[in-house]
Amino acid sequence: LKEPPPLQPGEPTFGGAALWAAGLVSDIRREWSSFSNAKQIWSSNIEWKIEVDENFNTFVNIIQEYISSRYYDWMMSLQGVDQAGIQSKLEESLMCRPGKARGDATALESNFDKLILNMFSEVDAWKRFQGEHPIPYIAHDIMGQQENLRILRENVMLVVRDYNEIMEQLDPDEKNLFQEHIKRLDKRVNAGLLRFTWASKGVIEWYVKDCRKQCNQACNIVLDFKKFKLQIQKCIKRLSTLKVIDIKKNYLYEAGVFVNTQITHREAVSASMAKIYNEICENMKRLYQFFRSDPGNVQNLWIQFCEEIDDDILEALGQAVRKSLQELALTINGDSKNDPQPIFGVNIVLQGDRVELKPSMLDLTAEIKEICKDMITTTSIVPRVASEWDEDSDTRSFYDILSNDEDNLKIVVTVMNGLSVIAGELQKSISYWDKYKAIWELDKDQFIRRYAKQNRPLEQYDTDIQRYKDLQDDIQGEELNTAISFVMLDCALLKSTLVEHCNQWQNKLIGLLNSIAFSDLEGLHNKWKADKITLSTKPLDLAELASAIQLLRNSEQNAKETVASFEQIDNKYATLKKFDVQIPESEEALVTSLRGEWVKFKGTMASAETMLQNSKNNMQLDVENELDTRVQESINFKKDANAKLPFTDEMSPADSIGRITEYKEKLQAERARQDKLKAGLSIFNLEEPEYKEISDIERDMGVLK
Repeated sequence: LKEPPPLQPGEPTFGGAALWAAGLVSDIRREWSSFSNAKQIWSSNIEWKIEVDENFNTFVNIIQEYISSRYYDWMMSLQGVDQAGIQSKLEESLMCRPGKARGDATALESNFDKLILNMFSEVDAWKRFQGEHPIPYIAHDIMGQQENLRILRENVMLVVRDYNEIMEQLDPDEKNLFQEHIKRLDKRVNAGLLRFTWASKGVIEWYVKDCRKQCNQACNIVLDFKKFKLQIQKCIKRLSTLKVIDIKKNYLYEAGVFVNTQITHREAVSASMAKIYNEICENMKRLYQFFRSDPGNVQNLWIQFCEEIDDDILEALGQAVRKSLQELALTINGDSKNDPQPIFGVNIVLQGDRVELKPSMLDLTAEIKEICKDMITTTSIVPRVASEWDEDSDTRSFYDILSNDEDNLKIVVTVMNGLSVIAGELQKSISYWDKYKAIWELDKDQFIRRYAKQNRPLEQYDTDIQRYKDLQDDIQGEELNTAISFVMLDCALLKSTLVEHCNQWQNKLIGLLNSIAFSDLEGLHNKWKADKITLSTKPLDLAELASAIQLLRNSEQNAKETVASFEQIDNKYATLKKFDVQIPESEEALVTSLRGEWVKFKGTMASAETMLQNSKNNMQLDVENELDTRVQESINFKKDANAKLPFTDEMSPADSIGRITEYKEKLQAERARQDKLKAGLSIFNLEEPEYKEISDIERDMGVLK
């Protein structure tokens, strides 16, 4: 009892302490009664019962004294309080603004006197002692008004709560914006601060009902304001969550696909931004309806509110752009924990005589740079809200500000640096293919022409064709894809082109070999065919006989070389088949019949030997007679020439020239007959005469000329 009792807020100081003490007595009495009824515990030891009873009585007496002292202290606290004093406290205003001294003159508070309120609580508490502690007279009088004052106090508190609820929902800037609404409300509420008291009549019927009606109207306006403002904030939040770039994870963008994807995505984002902006404007127009009839100072505050909304929109758009740029930068450069993953598919191709990237790094860099620019440009579709109500507001668009924002520019620089870092690695990948440069740089047709002229051995063909076949295998064994930072190099097109070049080299070499093999094969067959006709035809004159004999001799002399060429042809066709060349059936038939045709040709040569020998025997006598005729004709021709050629001046120059021309022609005809005979003399081992007379005539005619 030396410590203050544990009273709850609102409990009376004196009566509350007395009730607490009475509660202790009640609890102890219940325990003592239970102990007294439990005779089996203390019946064998009556001293326990006596001791407990003494302690209980002592405790009860102490508590009673404590309760009496609390009652006495309450009586002492009422000294000096009279009926007039209590009544004067009811003449105080219904409400007050306790925060006015602290600079907050907005909140209301019930101004009911604390002494009277405490007296009500004390009387209620002491009444519970059933008249053991009488209520003083002064308290009896005010208690007659307790119920009316309670009802009045609760109604006034309804006004206080309604008014304060409005004030609590508004921040300082919003209170300034709502100053006209607050002024109109205060005109009604201030009657409770200045005119009406707790003793006034008709407070509930007139004042409370009217104030609550006005507060309800004002509260609805504030709630609508908050609702529309919240919708605006949600719209702005949606702007901040928009992504102005679309990068799919674990997806490889081929040439042009990334740009087209971003164009499509930005169109969708632009449509979303326009839709969100329209929602913001619609809600702003709804908000403005609350202030459109307010004076100029409120209109200026409304412009400030619009500019604050613009600042929020700018921040939201800035976040959207920055996050998107950062996502692109992270994709290009990676971070401290993760390396960049390939997202751009770049083909290595053979363009003319150069290995190049398609798209090139210059093209890719230009595309990314343009995308960065377009990401910021997307915000240009969102105009300023304040411009709807103030033409003189900040004329800089959101795009103008964001396009010159240092943070955005730094991120763009980071992206561009990331693109330039891998240039060296990409060049190494291009240079790697230089080891195959000879495949595409050499002029194939010119090389094959030189190759054909050099008449290279079959082994060289085999080696060269196999070399290009091995190169083809090496090319096909090269890595198809190589990841370099954010770029995935695709070598499929280049490998396909190089393999095609290898195939062209193989086809040209194989074609040349096939052409040579077929030429040799066809040449033999055609030669035998022509020679068969020549050797099978009986000579009609000495020239044909000489030609046929010479052909037979040559065929017999070249027989070994001819037979040796069979193996060479077989080897060439075997090499062609080694490289999977499909030989036409007609050509294959010529290869297969080669040796059989040779056997047939040898039979033709044997038959021709007999036939030519018979022809030779038949023509030998004719040749000998013709030879004698030519010798005699030479003698006769000389005699005639000596007689008729102009060795003197008896003939005129014109006749002389005519005579010389005539004999010159005769001389040429004689020489032709001699030459024709000359071809057959070797067949019969006959010596050709000197024809001295003809030589003398040629000498003389040279002199005459």
